[in-house]
Amino acid sequence: DEDTANYCVLSPINYRTSAPTPQLSNGNLTFKQTSGGSSSIGAATFGVTSGKWYYEATYNVSGGGTSMLGWFYGQLSSATANDLGFLFNEYSYRNNATKYNNNSGVAYGATWGNGDVLGCALDLDAGTMTFYKNNISQGVAYTSLPAGTWTPGFDTYNSNSFDVNFGQRP
Repeated sequence: DEDTANYCVLSPINYRTSAPTPQLSNGNLTFKQTSGGSSSIGAATFGVTSGKWYYEATYNVSGGGTSMLGWFYGQLSSATANDLGFLFNEYSYRNNATKYNNNSGVAYGATWGNGDVLGCALDLDAGTMTFYKNNISQGVAYTSLPAGTWTPGFDTYNSNSFDVNFGQRP
């Protein structure tokens, strides 16, 4: 059963893309790239400034390529050539076991693929971000995070998709 309270969903207007507009479905809880070989980055509708926050996303593979998810602070840039995590205000975990921030990739966690459930924990009180794969912590990915308004972000390629849960489902 889904709760009908006022939960975060994916934004139909806050995205950047090098392809056609990303497809949202399932009450704006499924984010899918609609064109092979292209990238779309989407954002959620709520931003947070303090406290502890967590969301989950199930990854669905329809094509190859990299996909990533994470958080960004401030505004989502309109720079279409960049993946999530390539700009200074974006922090991501990629399916190839890499974390990215400010165009710098570092080995992190395990690879993930079709059907894996990824968790994204943001602790703004401690200034840390941790990712989970199938309920197993991959360790703290980022520390000393800057103050600001933080928003969940997603990036997919080649018709891959994420089914997100911001608390609507158990």
